[in-house]
Amino acid sequence: MMFLGTALVLLFSDPMVDVLSEVGARTGIPAFYVSFVVAPLASNASELIAA
Repeated sequence: MMFLGTALVLLFSDPMVDVLSEVGARTGIPAFYVSFVVAPLASNASELIAA
């Protein structure tokens, strides 16, 4: 299971970084803000809505 999880992270992390970089470039939001504010909020959106 650990190997499978690691493989999934390796598979999906590079496209995710590319998408976040593209979002920052298209919207004019600095990459730091996208990485440390927008991405965590998006990943926890379901928890924020449910609370």
